[in-house]
This record gives sequence, structure tokens and C-alpha cells, in this order.
Amino acid sequence: MNGDVIEFDAALRTIDTKWIDTPTSRQILHLLQCCQSEGTLGIVRGGFGIGKSHCFGHYAGRHERDVLFVTLDPTAGSLTAGLGAIAEIAGRLAPWSGLHGAAERLISYRHFAVFRALQRFFEDLHDNGLRPLLIVDEAQHARPDLLDALRDFSDRQLCGLVIGGNYRLFDPRRGRGRDADFGALQSRAVHFLELPHPTDADISAVLNAYGVRGGGAHALLQDRAATGGLREIINIIRKARLLSRGGTVGDREIKAAAATTGSGGRSVTRRGRSK
Repeated sequence: MNGDVIEFDAALRTIDTKWIDTPTSRQILHLLQCCQSEGTLGIVRGGFGIGKSHCFGHYAGRHERDVLFVTLDPTAGSLTAGLGAIAEIAGRLAPWSGLHGAAERLISYRHFAVFRALQRFFEDLHDNGLRPLLIVDEAQHARPDLLDALRDFSDRQLCGLVIGGNYRLFDPRRGRGRDADFGALQSRAVHFLELPHPTDADISAVLNAYGVRGGGAHALLQDRAATGGLREIINIIRKARLLSRGGTVGDREIKAAAATTGSGGRSVTRRGRSK
């Protein structure tokens, strides 16, 4: 660091990689463990920034041989695209699981062929003494036919299945016939977590993990988490840590960082066009 120049990359690397144990993260990890060990279906629906996706990735990173973690997006909600995304992850996982010939079977543009190949993949994992778990995140993008295929994996007891998404997951207003598909899937869920926003205990765990001090900082960040979730308060803390130059983060740094971060930093004065 020279003078007033802050080495952003180096500073961010030291604070962004830590795993924070919160009450909500423990609930999600417990659900994942149960679904994998029991081969059952679980659903996690939550608000923005509660740490759901981070928990999924953390769990998958600790189970490289038998957990498939797939994140859908608007382009992967159809049956063909969704199964293709799952098959791509399965192909990467196959060598770790000792299934060296499985990757070739998983490459296909025809959804029925991919579906059968994934069935075989899960069966081979079982034959190797593994308990596979399929985690599908951002499932609010999934179309009914893709949801049916996922449900079939669970019905056949080929794998444990966890479906996660935001508040639009299972919203019957999203389109014709979707509520019926949602009901068939939800009725099979053995474990269900509804997590609308971070709890006060979650927020305190994050602030303590990053060494944030000051009652004003806690109150401000708790208020911001109600709209932006843990993601927003971590972004604020990142900026505050840079402002403190590695020192103690207190009320002053948090207030300055919060003024330009997330929903609280978007107040822009609009100037009218002169006539």
C-alpha cells in the first residue's frame, strides 16, 4: 500500500472467503444432511441474501464425490436445458466418484437420453456405496416439465433432492397450471424451510465474525438486512474494512460505507430539464 492508494484485491481476498456459522446456515446444512442420508426431498424457500446459495455451495464443496449442485437461470428453466445443466455437473463429478465412463453417457441434446443417463449415473453412485444428493438452486426459473423430471428422480429414490429458490418459488400466479405441479412436488417434501429474511441472531453472528464494534453499527446493519439481507451488510462491512485500513470497524466506518451501498446508497437527485 502506497500513501492513500488501497490495494483492493488483496484487502478483499482476506475477508471474503470465510465461512460464517449462523443459526440459519445450521438449519440449511441440517436439512441437506437429512435429505442426503435419508434419500428424501427437501425444499428451501427464502428471501434475498439469507445465505441459502452460499450454504448449498459450502455443503457441495465438502462432498465432491456425491453431491450435484446446480444453479438454474432464466435460460435453463426448460426440460432440455435444465437436465443438460445437471448432466454437465454430473459429468464433472463422475471421475471423482470413480465413474470414469459416465461422462460420455451424459452428453446429449435429447432430454430423454439425458434423463436416462442421469438415472444410470445415480444408480452407479449407489452401486459404489455413495448416497447422491441433487441440489437445484434458483428453482423459481424451472418450468413444470423440469419440475416433474426432478420429482421423478426423488420418487424413484435415485437421490436425495433439495430444491431452493426465492419467494417466487411455488407462486401459483406465475402461470397456467403451475400451481398443480407445485402441489404434487410440495406434497412429497419431507423437510421444508421457509426463510423470509435473516434473523437477528444471523446478523449478530456476521457482525461478530467480522469484528464490527459499536451499537450504532449494529442497529444500522440490522435495519439494512431487513431489505438487503446478509449480502448487503457483508458488502457494507467490506467497504468499511477498506476505510478502516485493517483497523477496528466501528460506527463511523459503517455509516460511511452504508451511504454508498445497496438500497441505502441509491438515492439520486434528479435534475429537471430546463425549458
